[in-house]
Amino acid sequence: MFEGVQVIGYNFEYLYVNDAVAEHAKTSKDKLVGKKMQEAFPGIEQTEVYRLIGECLNGGVVKELINEFVHNDGDTGYYQFRFSKIEEGVLIQSIDITDIKRAEVLLQNHAQELEEKVGERVAEINQKSLKNKNKN
Repeated sequence: MFEGVQVIGYNFEYLYVNDAVAEHAKTSKDKLVGKKMQEAFPGIEQTEVYRLIGECLNGGVVKELINEFVHNDGDTGYYQFRFSKIEEGVLIQSIDITDIKRAEVLLQNHAQELEEKVGERVAEINQKSLKNKNKN
């Protein structure tokens, strides 16, 4: 399955994760199920993801988020999350959008480089034009 699916209980414990979640998290299902999120990912309680899970647990409103996540190995990934209130706690659906985000950054960098080159070329043309005017 391409989409990650996980269920987080009221005490922020992983009740269920599918293979895609384990792959996204670069870990195994055994290292998540039955553990609190804070045990699996120290510091997660300081993140937007954790805050939205809490809001969903308390209010039951569907929330969405695109999140940058730094893995334990230092690699960065980007995930699109959808949080939904269910009887057991919160259902979280996730999609790995890392390749899309990296392509966006690459495209932005290329656009900035092109803009700089165009600016340099325009300056050269203006300078030549000014020199030609001064000769006449």
